[in-house]
Amino acid sequence: MAKKSVKSSKKKAQPSFTRQKVWTWLIGLGPLLGLAGLTVLASFGELPDTDTLANPKTDLATRVFTTDGKLIGRYYAENRADARYGELPANLVDALISTEDARFAGHSGIDFIGLARAIAYMGKRGGGSTLTQQLAKQLFTEQYDRTSRLERAFLQKPKEWIIAARLERFYTKDEIVALYLNRYDFLNQAVGVKSAANIYFDKDVSELELHESAMLVGMLKNSSLFNPLRRPELVLNRRNVVFGQMQRYGRITDTEADSLRALPLGLNYQKVSHDEGLAPYFREALRAELKELFGAKDAQGDWVLAKADGAPYDLYRDGIQVHTTLDSRLQAAAETAVQRHLGEELQATLNRDLRTRSKSEWP
Repeated sequence: MAKKSVKSSKKKAQPSFTRQKVWTWLIGLGPLLGLAGLTVLASFGELPDTDTLANPKTDLATRVFTTDGKLIGRYYAENRADARYGELPANLVDALISTEDARFAGHSGIDFIGLARAIAYMGKRGGGSTLTQQLAKQLFTEQYDRTSRLERAFLQKPKEWIIAARLERFYTKDEIVALYLNRYDFLNQAVGVKSAANIYFDKDVSELELHESAMLVGMLKNSSLFNPLRRPELVLNRRNVVFGQMQRYGRITDTEADSLRALPLGLNYQKVSHDEGLAPYFREALRAELKELFGAKDAQGDWVLAKADGAPYDLYRDGIQVHTTLDSRLQAAAETAVQRHLGEELQATLNRDLRTRSKSEWP
């Protein structure tokens, strides 16, 4: 029995994660990472400049409103509507930080503790990317896609570190959270958390309950894999992982976590497309008129309607709000009347006519 206890104590004295192992990895990889960093600094032309970091390009949908303030349609390349940080519910932010970057408030873009853990465990216990680094990759995906596999392997992380450190200087922590959630593609025409709340739950983002926020945060790991319309059980399990992270970091109690895990996803999916909603013919006529308006030039060849920099407006990317004279209540009543007339009266008349015709009368 004594021998067994000695063997047991020896096993406990050899944890897989030690300071010695971390320092070994850091000392071994330090020169390589430093060389990679110098290489990146030498090729600063490939990194975003100051103006690009301060004003990242974002495609926003044009929204069409009725005279009584109802949203009846969108024109978009991406169905995106940005949310301000003040619109984000606290439960959404708590779920995000607990799951994606628990030390977010304490670092300046790079989490050296998380990085050391990722190196020591070869990435098996979570990566070292912070929320700010993930935002850097989101903002500059085109540059990422243009790089070769070799460049991605050795230079991508140093690039992310530099961009992340710069982003932390330009934006507050709150702004970084909002930017990150506004950029993410939640699939099914839901780009950004504001659109995702509307499409998956038929709610404004500010109205999200914790179990709904947790589902959206769970999708951030891989929205193609964790697609609630295709793999609801997998998404439910992932959502419950988010509850576990919130429980771990003291955002919710054990009792609350157990109660939340028992809840269904609670989807209320709203399909979105250009031709759905009130007044589809009106909106198509309006689209043509707007395109003509935005494409008009004066006698000097300048755009009649132009942005501050002189560039023309883009109907599908500039987040324009169009307020029309259409009244949603009158339009809904008119469409109901037409549908009733066609479905109940004209269709019945047509059916009677078809029954009374002889076969010889058919063409």
